Amino acid sequence: MTTFELGDRILSHHQFCDLARSQTVLSLNARSMNRVRDARALIEKAIENRTPIYGVTTGLGSRAKEALPEESLSAFSVETLNGRAQSLGPALPRVLVRGAMIARLNTLLTGASGASPAVVEHLKDVLNADLVPVVRRFGSIGASDLLLGAEMGRAIMGMGGEITTADGAALPSAKALADAGITPPSLGPRDGLALANHGSFSTAAACLSWHTVLNVLSAATHVIALSMLGFQANPGPLDQLHDVEDRSCAKALSDLLSGQALTPRFIQDPISFRNAVQPIACANAAQKKLASALVNELGNADDNPSVVPSDGDVVSTGNYFKLRLALECNSLAQALAVCGVSCVARISKLCNTEHSGLPNYLADPDVGTNGFAPLLKLAESLLAELQHAAVPPVISPSINANGIEDVPTHSFQSALQLDETINRLSQLVALESVVAAQACDLRGIEVASNLRSTFNLVREHSPYLRESRPIAGEVELLATNFRESGMP
Repeated sequence: MTTFELGDRILSHHQFCDLARSQTVLSLNARSMNRVRDARALIEKAIENRTPIYGVTTGLGSRAKEALPEESLSAFSVETLNGRAQSLGPALPRVLVRGAMIARLNTLLTGASGASPAVVEHLKDVLNADLVPVVRRFGSIGASDLLLGAEMGRAIMGMGGEITTADGAALPSAKALADAGITPPSLGPRDGLALANHGSFSTAAACLSWHTVLNVLSAATHVIALSMLGFQANPGPLDQLHDVEDRSCAKALSDLLSGQALTPRFIQDPISFRNAVQPIACANAAQKKLASALVNELGNADDNPSVVPSDGDVVSTGNYFKLRLALECNSLAQALAVCGVSCVARISKLCNTEHSGLPNYLADPDVGTNGFAPLLKLAESLLAELQHAAVPPVISPSINANGIEDVPTHSFQSALQLDETINRLSQLVALESVVAAQACDLRGIEVASNLRSTFNLVREHSPYLRESRPIAGEVELLATNFRESGMP
């Protein structure tokens, strides 16, 4: 089992996703833990001096003006988690919750939260035991993921809720911790809010989606090339592009088509072939903007209040307000929706004898079936789901905290919807790959080296369609491969 040290270095997108998806032993950087201790000392000094600090010596939300009795500050941490652990609905994927725990541990190590060092160490121990709380989907409005964070924090402290073990069993949190030999520390002042009030679920969901979309866009580029070969499309438009991102994508397609038996049939193909580059290029540009936003989220704390050791101060901040993250997720989802439209359009043209010059619905001419005709309904169904998921959440004034917390971002919902669009697009790309491979076979094309591995991968999961058979399962296997591995 490998070991990875958190703190005192930038956690890259790829490192984060690897840690979320694998059981890596985590250690904490010594300098980072010194920062945690120094920040905690400032919190304790502020408490001693009765300095008004939001959520530490005062109440939360609309009760921020109320001073808390000193003897109740630790109990208020418990109250913070118990009162806000209110997630509802289906359980989130285990990898997402584990990712949120890692993201939160990484930001705790900046010292900005002022959390107790024992709580930081405890979160690391829970992760190393591969224990992951059950947190449910609904409850975040993106400013921050408060209810989800409280659900997570309450479980890791053994105060309630469930925890899943490495074998997937869901146990009462106290039992899961006891079985692993882990005793939670007592919560001190500020600790409850530090465990609850952060945007780590939004960050984790967006980062995991970003990692998947790289694979799907890679697969989509290969499948477009296979479709162009099966259609015998005109590659000329790949040479006449002005945008840098378009040219980069066009070069990738040109390289894949190099050496293929490609003889254009039309001067000007349908837009889905002629402009196949632009949707993929726009999606690539959008994922780069999301990646830039994630660099900020993975490398900086989003605590409110935030400890500033250099100033010896604890201040209110707005770093939990993840509007940029939400907007970049929305932008990428909408770009992927256009990729889906283009994908379905190519499928329809390949299946239409008037456009492709091949048997209608790509049916084997010696058998007399209806070929891929029923799959066109599947394509349109998937596209409808993709387009629905790509509609950005509506941002309207919030009703929370008597008007104090009056603007949400819905960053978590945006990240989840992005994941949904990626999943639907991967299925459409997989369906297109099967259709494109059938077109190549019907045309009698020997797919050359640069695309051969793509064609072989498709045929490994979905053989040539001669007699009618259900192939939706084959499409799903390809889609899973595209999401997890992309293309070699």
